[in-house]
Amino acid sequence: MSNTLSQRIGFTFKVWFIAVLVNTAIGTAFLALFLGPGFVPLLLQYGAGLGLIVSSPALLVIPLTLALCVRKGLSGVWTYRVMIGVAAILGLTGWLIYMAFFKEFNEENYVLLAIAIVSGVVAVCTQQKKLYALGDYSSLAEKG
Repeated sequence: MSNTLSQRIGFTFKVWFIAVLVNTAIGTAFLALFLGPGFVPLLLQYGAGLGLIVSSPALLVIPLTLALCVRKGLSGVWTYRVMIGVAAILGLTGWLIYMAFFKEFNEENYVLLAIAIVSGVVAVCTQQKKLYALGDYSSLAEKG
């Protein structure tokens, strides 16, 4: 993956979309355990809607982080590692924004935090080859 603005934006939206999908799916499954299967359509609707809203900071942070990694000359492997850390921090940020809507902390909400972090990390992991291609390790990406 080269580092043009349009490619960074495309990469950003892909990672963001995957993270919202994973978060909505896992979050819905978790909350349906408490609310029952009849609430699944409502949970999917609200989960996707809120997920898009609370994860919106990622649309700014991801392309800026990618540009910084390339500007600093980080290898693809290091860029991948940085992006996994950024995804975890963005998961925490999204969860904090989500919690600001509800202002109620309990044990279930910590599971939602874990789901948010895992969703972001999974989304970045799906793009490992593209991140490796940013540095000197593109041959590893082609083999793996």
